[in-house]
Amino acid sequence: MTRKRSRKQQLAAPSARRPNRSLATPDRPSNPRLAHLLAQALGLHRQNNLIDAESGYRAILASEPTHADALHLLGLTYAQRGEHQKAIEHYREALILFMVLISEERSPVTGVEVPI
Repeated sequence: MTRKRSRKQQLAAPSARRPNRSLATPDRPSNPRLAHLLAQALGLHRQNNLIDAESGYRAILASEPTHADALHLLGLTYAQRGEHQKAIEHYREALILFMVLISEERSPVTGVEVPI
């Protein structure tokens, strides 16, 4: 029987140290399906439809558990509903992933690798 790993175990796994570049921006889109789901969830979030936005973020995380934007925005939905401990957990996970992504990039100002 295979046990599902917790998010902390997923983040500790070697594959989590080099996450998929999930920061979806117009100049660097992620998986098109995930980018579409993120746009839909963000639209719902902006309409203050937090329950459906949460479902959208969770759908993204089901496909890509290291999607930093979805983790961050899911944390924001929790914060807006007053579930601060859950919000902090998701913010922390997103921050770890953002730091990993930054460490793999070079500073746009100096051109040198950004230290953590």
